[in-house]
This record gives sequence, structure tokens and C-alpha cells, in this order.
Amino acid sequence: MTSAPPPTHEADATTIPTEESGQMVLLAPSQMIMDAPPKGHIYLAIPADLPTLAIQNDSLHSLCRVDNGELIAELGSAVVEVLTAVMTMGRKGEIKLTLKIAPDGQKRVTTCWDVAAKPPKEKRNPSPIFCTEHGQLVTRDPDQMEMELKTVTPVKAQPMRTVAPPPQYPLRTVPPPQPQQHASVPPPHTQSSSGVPPVPGAPGVPPAAPPGTPPAAAA
Repeated sequence: MTSAPPPTHEADATTIPTEESGQMVLLAPSQMIMDAPPKGHIYLAIPADLPTLAIQNDSLHSLCRVDNGELIAELGSAVVEVLTAVMTMGRKGEIKLTLKIAPDGQKRVTTCWDVAAKPPKEKRNPSPIFCTEHGQLVTRDPDQMEMELKTVTPVKAQPMRTVAPPPQYPLRTVPPPQPQQHASVPPPHTQSSSGVPPVPGAPGVPPAAPPGTPPAAAA
């Protein structure tokens, strides 16, 4: 088979053999226009930082062909599922690839694979529940007595009455109380105007002197 034409920048290209003993040339992004590859060849643009081992490893190429690419397709779907859940919940997930290899004659083996995706799960709060002495789960406390509840017929709602507001009465203005005039009381006199001597002990009259008291002391 005719070899592929050399790329524009040979240092930026990687060449690997194919099953037909041909060549597959993988080009870096720095390369631009190339001539059409001959029959049995293909040009691929690859990142410059891709490890060479990922391209030149024959076992990886064979795994990509297992079950017509179903293994790689399911692995890619698991990566998307777990990565989306990890970024949404902020918790870690897990992807497990199991590849079992068994001998099947001389220079031949059989493979069996499985992809298990374990995205993070939401944290569940604990829920209390009761248990009996016989090991049964119940939703009610077995030591609590049950109350017999009766079904009460609901009372038909009565229409509400509209009550008129109380009448508004005008307020009266009450004048302030007038000060009262007090009558003048005449001062006490020793003798009334009628000429009658005052009675000792009467209002305004000093009490009588005891017997035997001199007149000067009585005054």
C-alpha cells in the first residue's frame, strides 16, 4: 500500500501503522491544508498535548472496537451522567469499568466488560419509626393507648347577618362650673345685740372661770 504523503510540518505529526500494514497520520492543529489521503488512509486533527501512548497503544484501539464500540459509548455516557451529578450536588461520584479476560485457545482470549456508574445521591434525613417486641415495624407507639375517635357531622354554616352600626349622637358642650360665693360670718361678740349676756362655752365666748378665781386672773 502506498504510504501517505508527508505533512507540511513533520515534527507536528504522528504516524501509526494500521491493520492493513498501511499508515494513519494524525495531524496537530498547527497543520492546515493537506492533499487528499490515498485509499486506506485518514488524517485526524489531535490536540498537541495528547500523550503519544493514547494513540500508539494497540490495546486501546482494540478496546474501542469491542462490541462495535459499545464499550466506549457506554463509558462515555457514564462519564456525562456522573459528572453532571457531581457538579450539581457538589459531592463525589464513581465510575467503575470492569474488564474480565478469559483464555480461549492458543493466542486468543474472550473479554467481558461492565460499566457501573455511581452518581452522588441526595442525603436523606433520618425518619423515626416504632418497633414491637416481635420485631415488627409500626408507625404508632405500641405502648400508647388508642383513643376511639367519633366521626362528627359538620355543622352547616349559617349565613352571616349584617348588623347596622349604632347611631351617632352629637356631643354636648358642657359649660365649666361657676365658682360659688360663700356668706360672710360675723365675728363673735361678747354680748349680743339684744342685751342678753353671752352664755359661757357658746361659739365665740370663752369658758367661765372656775369658782374662787380672782377677777384679774379670770380676765
